[in-house]
Amino acid sequence: MGSYVGNGAARSFTGVGFSPDYAMVLPAGTGKAVSRASGQTTSFALDADTGNAGRISSLDGDGFSVGTSADVNTSGQIYHWVAWDQRGALTDVSTYTGTGTSGLTFFTGFQPGYAIARRNDTATASAAHQRMSSQAAGDSYPFAAGGVLADSITAFNALEVAMGTNAVTNTSGATHSLIAFKSRPHPAGGGCSAPGTQTLGANADAWVEEQKANDNNGAATLLELQSRTTGKNKRAFVRFNLPAIPAGCSVALATLRLNNAAATAGRILNVQTPSAGWAENAITWGNQPGVAGTTKSAVAAAGFMEWTVTDQVRGQYTTNNGFRISDAVESGAQPGFEQRFNSREAVSDQPQLVVVYQ
Repeated sequence: MGSYVGNGAARSFTGVGFSPDYAMVLPAGTGKAVSRASGQTTSFALDADTGNAGRISSLDGDGFSVGTSADVNTSGQIYHWVAWDQRGALTDVSTYTGTGTSGLTFFTGFQPGYAIARRNDTATASAAHQRMSSQAAGDSYPFAAGGVLADSITAFNALEVAMGTNAVTNTSGATHSLIAFKSRPHPAGGGCSAPGTQTLGANADAWVEEQKANDNNGAATLLELQSRTTGKNKRAFVRFNLPAIPAGCSVALATLRLNNAAATAGRILNVQTPSAGWAENAITWGNQPGVAGTTKSAVAAAGFMEWTVTDQVRGQYTTNNGFRISDAVESGAQPGFEQRFNSREAVSDQPQLVVVYQ
């Protein structure tokens, strides 16, 4: 947060400490608050507005820039600003495409306590709308004077926001912005009761082979991956027991680390979430579950490889099916592209999940 005095000339503000995903500028005197979210093509007032690029002109690497608009830069006028970074499990700033139909949901990775939605539209004077979790189901409210808007931001679910059919939040084919904030409980003393990092060891891992569809490799000391023609692909699975989240904390960052003891360098390796459970000593190619949700990728290299899996781990606190690791392009050319990771049965460099709680 900060303040500045307008000078009428385009200028930049640095020293924020991060690249903002959402920023507001509010005049101390007469005028209206304006905001800009990452993914928006311009900045908007919070009431009905078609945007103005001369307000918050850009969100930068260490701050933001303003143009010459009187809303943000009247000479001699005092302005206040506040900026947010997209923070895992606390703040989500994203865009989505409206469908115009009911059942539209947007994944945030946490249950929001407050959200703002608006259409990114420079042709139609649409307004931003907001909802708090304490308000009636299906209701949202404009920032300007006005009544409740029904069937707009309809629900805050465990990991997502649900939208109704109202055009304010769900115009078919239009791009909308969603800024969601978690309602964060504070224990006595305030904040996260036990912030810090925990490094977890796997409690189950195995690999499966297409050519031997009924074989289980849950006791192997290596987890094999392969992209190879003639039905010789291989995939690996790994799962970790998650500790309870400390009071007042959330999962800020999670990193999967696997030691590639025999690498085919340069291959893109994907980490995905199995759509059902599996057992270390029973999983085979023939009975392996499918995958669902987001994909995280990394370039194969020797030594410990890392994938940022924050969203997946947040979801695992609801249903923990672990991870599937595979080559991004299977059925590759002969003689094949193979990786061999140390498993939890190896004598050293076993799989790790590093979780940061804040």
